[in-house]
Amino acid sequence: MSEVWLETRSGLVRTDAIVSVHVEKRRLVVCLGVPTGGEGGGRGWDLGPTEHVVCTVLPETERPARTLIGYIAEVRGRGEAGVVAVSDGGVPMLEPFD
Repeated sequence: MSEVWLETRSGLVRTDAIVSVHVEKRRLVVCLGVPTGGEGGGRGWDLGPTEHVVCTVLPETERPARTLIGYIAEVRGRGEAGVVAVSDGGVPMLEPFD
């Protein structure tokens, strides 16, 4: 199980399942991949069932997708665990598990 999760408007998602992040109509959106098995034991990733809105971003927010992915990489690199939440200003923060 992933040790770092991301809070979205529809619930928590695993950060190791994120395959893309983009801004659409001032909303920060993550797309998830799910592991799949193919014939002959092949494995791969397919796009998940839905896109998940993380937050609304302000027009002046610079590079919110890159900021989020960079922050998640830093948290995972330090071996921390918890839930990453993002403010409407695009600022990510870690809420550690108790």
